[in-house]
Amino acid sequence: MSGHYNSSLLRLLWNLIESHAPFLRSLNDEAIGLWLLETIQDQACINSDDTCALRTYVSERSCLIRDMVEPQTFILL
Repeated sequence: MSGHYNSSLLRLLWNLIESHAPFLRSLNDEAIGLWLLETIQDQACINSDDTCALRTYVSERSCLIRDMVEPQTFILL
């Protein structure tokens, strides 16, 4: 995954984030990253380059991931 990201792994990552939001909400950012990486490694055969790229990807998007797992409140006008 040097220079680009494996689209299958990214789909798996974002599916995990969406489907486990209530659980992830209770974790800090570092724990979310560790859980996501361990879960992906359990579900897909990935090499060390993919693991490193995913770790960087998740770390760089921790604010977005946190926003995705937090409950959304909308104000109706």
